[in-house]
Amino acid sequence: MDFTYFGALFITMKIIIYVTLPLLLFAVVIAYCLLLNRKLLNNLIEILINIPIIFPPVGIGFLLVLCFSRNSFLGRYLNVDIVFSFSGICIAAFLTGIPFIARAVMAGIGGSINDLCDASYTLGKSRLNTFLVIVIPLLKNNIMQGFILAIGRIVGEVGITMMVGGNIAGKTTTVSLAIYNAVLDGENDRALVLAGVLFVFSLLIFYMLRYIGNKVYTVY
Repeated sequence: MDFTYFGALFITMKIIIYVTLPLLLFAVVIAYCLLLNRKLLNNLIEILINIPIIFPPVGIGFLLVLCFSRNSFLGRYLNVDIVFSFSGICIAAFLTGIPFIARAVMAGIGGSINDLCDASYTLGKSRLNTFLVIVIPLLKNNIMQGFILAIGRIVGEVGITMMVGGNIAGKTTTVSLAIYNAVLDGENDRALVLAGVLFVFSLLIFYMLRYIGNKVYTVY
């Protein structure tokens, strides 16, 4: 294997490392917001997590470039430029993973958890204490399932990553983009090796989800 392989794999692993904590923190924030049970807030959350699924990734990438490029209003005001940069593809990866981890959290919050929270409140426990002691432990498997699905989707993303990152070899080229480049260059052997790596990764994702799914239980 040459740098083409290792470079794309290294960049992909760096993205996973950089977005792990933000995604997990986002899951906790979403869970807390949903627990507040405010209709307007819940509707806003639903819109937030569905737009990245419905709206084409290339379109999201274009909006990010439009909003945060060096010459944009936000880019000048915040003094940032995410276009063709590693930080840009990390932001793109985070946005790609949001719907999956948020949906997993939403699926886990139901009547049983709300009933337990109500019982905790009647015992004099604060909302924060109830959230940390009851809700998070009950949602940990859902959060992990959503996180694993998000990582799987992030690794396979092409459109938004190419739009924001520019597909620069050794800087913003992920494994999926490396496959795309190899096919364009007629290097099918290289594309096949990288596709095999993604296939093994997909199997790992599948078995991790299956393992966690067997541990999920319902509180009656």
